[in-house]
Amino acid sequence: MSKYDHIIERVFIKNYVDGNIKVPFDRNELAQACDDLGISRIKNLGDIPYSYRFRRELPESIKMTCESGYEWIIVGTGISTYEFRLASPGKIVPTTNRQKIKIPDATPEIVRRYAPGTDEQALLTKVRYNRLIDIFTGLTCYSIQNHLSSTLSI
Repeated sequence: MSKYDHIIERVFIKNYVDGNIKVPFDRNELAQACDDLGISRIKNLGDIPYSYRFRRELPESIKMTCESGYEWIIVGTGISTYEFRLASPGKIVPTTNRQKIKIPDATPEIVRRYAPGTDEQALLTKVRYNRLIDIFTGLTCYSIQNHLSSTLSI
């Protein structure tokens, strides 16, 4: 298990009560878990829940608390606050009975040269340049995502 696995597992176990469908936690609890486990503090604590939201699978010890047909997801609920939520699986899985459609890579050479890699940003760049969302939805789509972080107070 990785550092992140140990930390997220510690936070989940500390807050989970059998039968819960929501398990709230905050960034301070991630820091406390680092201290409790003797792990040097992670510089960007927000990367821990982010990783499990978009890149990694939760540890087996957390998955085992789900009923069949459900999985835990992590949702942001405010500034530095999060929640494990029990949800129906939302993973996109390729269908095996469909024909593959080959699309030439139209990513400009200069972009490929200076943005190589297989991380999520490189993948999103290729998706945008090749207009894959447009092709597969049949709609004209525009990218409006950026890295500006903002909050809304009502």
